[in-house]
Amino acid sequence: IEQIGFLPEQVQFIKQVLTDDFDKGGLIVVGGPTAYGKSNTVQALASEYEKQGKYLLEIGDPIEKEIPGRTQVDLCKLNHTNTLSAVLDVLVQTKPDALICSTVRESKEFELVIKAALSGTLVIVEIHAAK
Repeated sequence: IEQIGFLPEQVQFIKQVLTDDFDKGGLIVVGGPTAYGKSNTVQALASEYEKQGKYLLEIGDPIEKEIPGRTQVDLCKLNHTNTLSAVLDVLVQTKPDALICSTVRESKEFELVIKAALSGTLVIVEIHAAK
């Protein structure tokens, strides 16, 4: 997270929050317009959390960057009936320490993301927002 432009006090705060506050689950939403660093921020947060020996599961449509050692599900490589909602519903049941989701677009997807966050999984999700 140091490399993506956060100030030193922000880095310290983020590390503290990821270490102390998300052991019982929670939700981090990263939003913004196209090309404003959402994906980089999500990946930096995930990597920081992963340093603690946590099991991360990433769902993408598509997976933008393969990360060795991380379980990643690329929806583009599955058949077309596997929507983010359907895959999320199944994967949440595996109880990962953290779930990383690419852009969430539908209300059912948000419901599943919130359900996962309330059930003890840290969920880091990306949403698109206009300028």
